[in-house]
Amino acid sequence: MLKQYITSIIILLAFNFVYKGIQYFMYDRADGEVVRHESVLLYYTVHNRSGNDEEHQKWVSAPVILFQAGGEDVEFNLADLEMVEFLDDGDEVTVLYDTAKDEYRAATIINYWLTLYDIALGLVLALVGPVAFAIFKALKKWFASME
Repeated sequence: MLKQYITSIIILLAFNFVYKGIQYFMYDRADGEVVRHESVLLYYTVHNRSGNDEEHQKWVSAPVILFQAGGEDVEFNLADLEMVEFLDDGDEVTVLYDTAKDEYRAATIINYWLTLYDIALGLVLALVGPVAFAIFKALKKWFASME
């Protein structure tokens, strides 16, 4: 059973890195730097078990990243609950951007390659996957015995 869990985790990590790698090469890239932090009111929704969505807001200190795109300086803030605590002034990051869509992201390990969402989803699938496979295998054997 441990072998199945390890295999599941390796497969999920491989899918994650292949998917993110394809995205990484589809965007334009530039070197950026965190120039300051600014206070941003971040809105987010919490889904509770009763089916009601609760709207929340929180003031965060969001890093502002400066980079060059097409010879022009571009600044954007990274107001994301997962990232506000991890970047300090002066940190250098790789910026993935698409100016046509006005879309910018900082490609760091924590917020791009292996996010908290990726880790949680991977753990859930790694735990549920082998169990579902074992149930499927048992049902297959049961149906075969009925013939």
